Amino acid sequence: MQSASTSKSQAPMTAIYSGVADLYQLSRPEYPTETANMIADRLDSQLSHKYWVDVGSGTGKFTRLLAQFVGHKFRLFGVEPNEDMIAEANKIENEKIAYLKSPAEALPFARNSAAVVSSAASAQLFDRPRYYKEVERVLAPGGVVATVYNYGRFAESNFLSEYQSLHEANVPGYRRGTLANQHGTFSEMHFADELAAQSAFKQVEERRVEWTHFYDRGSIEARFTSTIHFKQALKIRPREELIHELHTLVDKYIGPDGRLEFPFTTFVITAIKV
Repeated sequence: MQSASTSKSQAPMTAIYSGVADLYQLSRPEYPTETANMIADRLDSQLSHKYWVDVGSGTGKFTRLLAQFVGHKFRLFGVEPNEDMIAEANKIENEKIAYLKSPAEALPFARNSAAVVSSAASAQLFDRPRYYKEVERVLAPGGVVATVYNYGRFAESNFLSEYQSLHEANVPGYRRGTLANQHGTFSEMHFADELAAQSAFKQVEERRVEWTHFYDRGSIEARFTSTIHFKQALKIRPREELIHELHTLVDKYIGPDGRLEFPFTTFVITAIKV
């Protein structure tokens, strides 16, 4: 491995989750177990001695899933620029994982040292042209780059649809179907097309897993208040007003069992380094 700079220009969104890492850990769902296997299935077994690098690992949600399913084959690293997120990740001890502080655009690994470079619910915040260059440098030939992200199925849940309407009404520039980007604004993401345009990668594949997560009152408020959307909304609305609107929405839809339905599709996009 090698050292990496963590300058503001390399990780402009580093501070987003400072002070709310515990809320992030509480409120973000785990990933479907199939997602780890979807990535591993594309990998040449001869690369099992190389690293698996999970970039933008946050509190370790996806990294711990990888440790469970592929950690016996690889030396597994979670790479994250935010110290609060790393501290939260390290609260759950796992001898198969080493967490490193680094931006996605300057990975602390030698050339051709990784079998897989993955990112889950984080690539939208990267400077991706620079990130893809780093992935090309770090991956061994035949290695896999993987982008994983969750997308809400708004049409299947009245609660989720109105939850998005709450964001659209209060977050400047946000509309459903967009993701927060490296500039703190919101845009559509086309990760598969981006990878297909990179000459260093081939055989781009996109797979999907449909599933449903359920929130309770505490965890949905934790999710709401630990997002970029909420921070942007606070620029134009008082916190107490936003929380009141959320509570009104929760009261409208929460079930007798105290749960709120949140249907997701998880996308798993992979490609092979030439």
